[in-house]
Amino acid sequence: MITQQIFRTATQLGVHFYVDGENLVVTPRDKITDQLRSNIRQHKLDSIRALTAPSIEPIVDIVELLEQACKGLPLKPQQLWRLLSPEDIDDIRDGLINARTIRAYAERWNDHPHIVPVGNDLPYPD
Repeated sequence: MITQQIFRTATQLGVHFYVDGENLVVTPRDKITDQLRSNIRQHKLDSIRALTAPSIEPIVDIVELLEQACKGLPLKPQQLWRLLSPEDIDDIRDGLINARTIRAYAERWNDHPHIVPVGNDLPYPD
């Protein structure tokens, strides 16, 4: 789906979306590339629908983000998943935590295994 690709690209750039009335707000503006801006304009209504409709589908592919975050580290995506809090997982799925932040979590926990958060018992997504 094009809208999910737009959200995924935006999340990787640190760009966030929200709906204000009938307007789609995208911030911060300085991180929006010309290509992303064009795609957002072209698919604005679909993006608003995706953000306002109740959905069981995540906005981002969390497994892909976890795999990217662990790339080059001995930490596995399943291990990183267990270290995340349920609130972090919801925020990742909603696009509120971007790929760079997830990578920073992975690097921190890889470099400092003695500093481990409470985590979660949720099943790893397939």
